Amino acid sequence: MFLLDIQLKDYSGFELAKEIRNIDNYKLTPIIFVTAIPTRELMAFKEIHCYDYIVKPFKEEEIVWTKQELYLLKKLINIIMNSML
Repeated sequence: MFLLDIQLKDYSGFELAKEIRNIDNYKLTPIIFVTAIPTRELMAFKEIHCYDYIVKPFKEEEIVWTKQELYLLKKLINIIMNSML
């Protein structure tokens, strides 16, 4: 899982996410953005297949919950894939 801030000092989090998606080993790795940008401006994160975003300020529990959701999703995908064999 990658946790990226959209507004990095010298770089765009969106651009970094696009670069990550171009690396074969990370094409399916979940990317979650952390941002202070209002949600209506965040449609671009869907274009690069990011899993979710968390708006600042946030509580640590939000990251824990998101990580747990990702874990459960991965388990479900594995169950489905194994049942198709």
